[in-house]
Amino acid sequence: MEPHRVYEPVGSEVHEWLQGATAEDRRALVDLGRQAPGGPLPRIRVQVVKADERRRRLRQSGLLWLSSAVLAMTAEVRRQVEPLVGADGEFAELPSDDGEFWMFVPHVRELLDEERSCVVRFDSGRIMYATRYAFSGAGLAEVTAFRVPQLATGPAFCSGRLVEALAAERGVTFAEVWPVKAGRSLKGLP
Repeated sequence: MEPHRVYEPVGSEVHEWLQGATAEDRRALVDLGRQAPGGPLPRIRVQVVKADERRRRLRQSGLLWLSSAVLAMTAEVRRQVEPLVGADGEFAELPSDDGEFWMFVPHVRELLDEERSCVVRFDSGRIMYATRYAFSGAGLAEVTAFRVPQLATGPAFCSGRLVEALAAERGVTFAEVWPVKAGRSLKGLP
């Protein structure tokens, strides 16, 4: 049986993206991964970044980059994917003068196989980042998106079903991170 594929979101350089409207909003987004599971999600006000640093106009998309820990989207995209992901996380409105936006924050699940993953640790033993992921296959069949407790501020992971459901949106792409093909790792590391 082929293992379930797992993907990580990657922002587009040519599409509009979201950012916190104030320093407080940006801090709340960073702190999102440190919140207790099941606690209320912060209210993060956002604005759309419509041009790059060279003032070139960015393309619109229903799926916008905000953070690797969440999936940010328009209300229309939310309506499309909510039946698929609803049990695997929470939606929170992102107030904005630029439109109606939502973030999907996946639940934290114990699916990372630390023994088979290649991880870099802080001196404390906590995981800094992974150069190669391995996941426990049994729980993967049941979820469309998840985060792992070992990487509190780390990425949201998505199933192939969710990636397929979002295929028409180009603001975020998805890199396959598991199963790892021979000789491939993340971040260009062995």
